[in-house]
Amino acid sequence: EVEVLALPSGKSMPENWAHSSHAAAQVQCVDCHGKDDRWQDSPDQSACASCHDREVETFLQGKHGMRIAQGLSPMTPAQSGLNFNVEKL
Repeated sequence: EVEVLALPSGKSMPENWAHSSHAAAQVQCVDCHGKDDRWQDSPDQSACASCHDREVETFLQGKHGMRIAQGLSPMTPAQSGLNFNVEKL
């Protein structure tokens, strides 16, 4: 059993976390998300880089990270949709 440090008020532990590789490695929520007033619901890739620097580097080189590497916001699912309503000529 992995001991979980206290989460900020209003936050709850994801149901599947206890079976994750982060839990097995004793990585706590606060290690990535921050503590108390510095908590981030969705930390960016810099939080991952403290342990996964190679993965972050290759992520930024790939199609899913190329916008971030250029200083743009991550693409949302709405932005990724392709318009397949093509008029016939």
